[in-house]
Amino acid sequence: PVLTFTVDPLPRTVATDKATSSASNATSWTPSWNSTGSNSLPASIPAGGAAVIFAASDGNPTLTTASSGWNKLGQDANSTVVAGAVFTYINSTGSPVNPAFVLSSTASEQYSATVHIFANADTINGTSTNGSGANSNPPSHTPADTSVGVAWLTARMGDAAVQPSAVPSGYIASEWVSAAASGSAGATCDSVLLEKAASASENPGAWTVTSEQHVTWTVAVYKAPTASAGGAAITWGAFSCAGVGTLALAGAAAKTWSA
Repeated sequence: PVLTFTVDPLPRTVATDKATSSASNATSWTPSWNSTGSNSLPASIPAGGAAVIFAASDGNPTLTTASSGWNKLGQDANSTVVAGAVFTYINSTGSPVNPAFVLSSTASEQYSATVHIFANADTINGTSTNGSGANSNPPSHTPADTSVGVAWLTARMGDAAVQPSAVPSGYIASEWVSAAASGSAGATCDSVLLEKAASASENPGAWTVTSEQHVTWTVAVYKAPTASAGGAAITWGAFSCAGVGTLALAGAAAKTWSA
């Protein structure tokens, strides 16, 4: 007799999201995420969760942070007109955290930013592009893992005070957050969420917006796959063609059956 079986992977959960935004015109920017004016986030990052900050700047300064625990995913720019950077934080501790975040710049420009806070997320990757004209179109992105559900974010960082009137098709309008450092020397930042089951890639539609220089990002946030407990090794116990046998899996109790 031949026994064929499949071991299912561990359950996966799509990352969940909360979002808010803030704007400032300072050279070295400490976001006032709450009414007290402190540099804390609007909510704590849950244990095992993550945060993504999109930052837009007029001009093209280099945007960085020295704040502990934060990493820069990348930065793109349209010439010297507008720049857009992404910063991430992975909370690998067993408790919620509310880390400070200070954005630094190599030039005195106007800035704006949005932040998304996730539960159940430990992996963030993305792709950027830049352009001019109406209806800013974010790039396609393929995550490093394609077997899990993904919380997708798409963001638009625009020059001056021009902001979108609608999010890309299919994205969750109620999860659209927007910020602006207004004026002809300003910069706007808009970001929005879409949750999807496992997929090879995401290619968002365009933001509905009038003509202006811009940077766009498509970012994947998810819980990375984990190897099944016990490994792949399989050993057989006694087996009889008469229909009685024992199957033992490494790291698990033997299973016995009979005809």
